[in-house]
Amino acid sequence: MDLKSFREDKLKLTQAQFAELLEVEQSQISRWEKNPESISLAVIQKILPKTGVTYEELTGYEKPIPAPLVPDNSWRDAEFTKNTLSEYIDAELEKYNISEEQRNAYVDDLRKGILTSIVKPKITIVGRSDTGKSTMINALLGVEKMPTSWTPTTTIAVYIKHISDKPILLKKMYGCFQAV
Repeated sequence: MDLKSFREDKLKLTQAQFAELLEVEQSQISRWEKNPESISLAVIQKILPKTGVTYEELTGYEKPIPAPLVPDNSWRDAEFTKNTLSEYIDAELEKYNISEEQRNAYVDDLRKGILTSIVKPKITIVGRSDTGKSTMINALLGVEKMPTSWTPTTTIAVYIKHISDKPILLKKMYGCFQAV
């Protein structure tokens, strides 16, 4: 942390003005500027509300962004299996002369069962305020999609879906947009 640059460039204050703002002696400000490691967390917590800056702005801290989770393509395999079974049923139906009643009773129910049973899982991440849920979601996604901060920033339910799960209406309206 470069307290002197912060004071001069960001706050545009002299040492004396900054000392008055923090209610400490000017000599203390001088010591902190020469040796920033000596600044306690209590002092930092005092500086933040009095200057209106974030911890990141004061210290120059940048949160590390973890590498994205790279799962295997098991969902693609499941989707392929689901489609293959459905196509197989359709192809086999053409070979046999089955009455409409039997078809409705057995085969269509089987196809519907296959199409509805192999579905993507839904994951819910729940926890108390300011415990890192959004940070974990960003880590899993490998991109900063959820807002994160030292204070809580998401207070409503948020649903994240893959671009392939976009509703049909949106696909028609925004068909030209691709996933980034």
